[in-house]
Amino acid sequence: AHIKKSQDDMYAQNLLPVKWVNAARSQSQAALGITMEVLLAHMDKNKENKLLAEAKTRMDDVEQLFKQYE
Repeated sequence: AHIKKSQDDMYAQNLLPVKWVNAARSQSQAALGITMEVLLAHMDKNKENKLLAEAKTRMDDVEQLFKQYE
């Protein structure tokens, strides 16, 4: 029982924060890619708005991940 608790503590304190930071990095890179596409590609306003909404959702996810990390 003690070993399981130690393993659970190690997972919660060490491995989950790494997972959160990596997920945040991945989401922010995807949002950057979307932003570059909006800036450089020719598209109609409807598609542009959809992409910007997706980028915002991804950055909201990043914010939530960093709140977990704190």
